[in-house]
Amino acid sequence: MFVTFGESRLFPNGLPTAFTPTIADLDSNGLLDLVVRAEPDAGTSFAFYRNGGTPGEPVFSLVTGPQNPFEGLPGAIAGEVTAPQFVDLDADGDLDLVAADPSNTPADLLYFENTGGPSSPRFLERTGAASPFALPVATTDPSPAFGDLDTDGDLDLVIGRVDGSLGFYENTRKRDRPRLHRAGRPVQSSPPALDGLAVDARLE
Repeated sequence: MFVTFGESRLFPNGLPTAFTPTIADLDSNGLLDLVVRAEPDAGTSFAFYRNGGTPGEPVFSLVTGPQNPFEGLPGAIAGEVTAPQFVDLDADGDLDLVAADPSNTPADLLYFENTGGPSSPRFLERTGAASPFALPVATTDPSPAFGDLDTDGDLDLVIGRVDGSLGFYENTRKRDRPRLHRAGRPVQSSPPALDGLAVDARLE
């Protein structure tokens, strides 16, 4: 069941317009934080709202300056419709950032490795051979989702496309050195979400 919090505001005022929010426990304190695309003049790519409340009563506060784990990343990478996703792509125990860059045609996926650790995240863009994405994705405005679709112990990628189809990108390397290549046929419906709903360990 979903309920409201009455007249109280769960999320802070002044959020950017036309943003894609993402919820993740970035500082490993057991509370879900909020990340949104920053305004173009904010000087950084993403705005970070740390949850300083409790599991039952979240309280989000904007973090700026050096305490913002996205400080130093150029605001241009956020674009207009980027879809930030947090996933431990290199299997080192902390959350990395994957974001869609709609400024290119077709769009690219950008990889930002968490070099700060589970409790003090700090994101550094990896490009070229250091990026796991040996592609651009064949679409504009992609929506990425990650899960171990082939049950080989690493994370694969599903891309939701604007035409309603899905693309599958298989991870062909070890867990700590991912490399994703297009594989299989797209299926209909997007954006994707992967979760272990079935008891037989299959992602749905």
